[in-house]
Amino acid sequence: MDSIELVKKAIEFDGPERIPLDFLPPRYTDFCTVMNASVTQTKPKGKTGIYTDIWGCTWKTVDKSMGRPFESPMKKWEDLKNFKFPDLLKEEDYEVAREIIAENSHRYIIGGDPLIGLWERAKALVGTSNFLTGLHLFPQYVCELLDKLLDLQLQVIEKWSKLGVHGFMTWDDWGTENALWISPHFWRKVFKPRYKKVADTIHSYNMHYFFHSCGFILDIIPDLIEIGVDVLQIDQPELMGIEKLGNEFG
Repeated sequence: MDSIELVKKAIEFDGPERIPLDFLPPRYTDFCTVMNASVTQTKPKGKTGIYTDIWGCTWKTVDKSMGRPFESPMKKWEDLKNFKFPDLLKEEDYEVAREIIAENSHRYIIGGDPLIGLWERAKALVGTSNFLTGLHLFPQYVCELLDKLLDLQLQVIEKWSKLGVHGFMTWDDWGTENALWISPHFWRKVFKPRYKKVADTIHSYNMHYFFHSCGFILDIIPDLIEIGVDVLQIDQPELMGIEKLGNEFG
């Protein structure tokens, strides 16, 4: 059984002969994640400090991570009307990705989301406080922004499918240490139908949907399963209880 088949069987609960590996030297991994250059070249590799990404969002980092956005390009919701969204489909931005895919044809390949995620990118563009208050005061602007981002995300998914990847991964940290950032009601009203479109599009290309989220997200795990998320990557399972997660969703 090759790595591609192995990972697919693991994702689909089809009895793989062993657990697929990722946290080992490259020659032993069964899968890898590739990004386009609009993401990987945003922050100078290994450097700390302040930088601005292709969206106009300014980030601050004190380590090798991507850091945190602290200055948004949209100061008020009306700025959305004239905001110029970046081109995420430029051929040259996928040159390195193509090379990685070609060199790893025997592995399961995951295409990464250049938005990071709908929630994370929306917060970065307008500011966290502005977005949270907008859910209540300016829902029409919130929906317009999310739909523009969703359209870009769906185009990127199609792009990755043409490059031959097996899955698509997005990163939206929905949990604090003990609850969701917003109420489950607003999450289901605003975000769930848009994630459903993402899932349906991914599956239409015979790809898997990988969804990362840190924090306490117990309330929405059934919803993520319902809409078709294939793999849920949780970096903090201890917040919800590993046994509870296994018993309820395993």
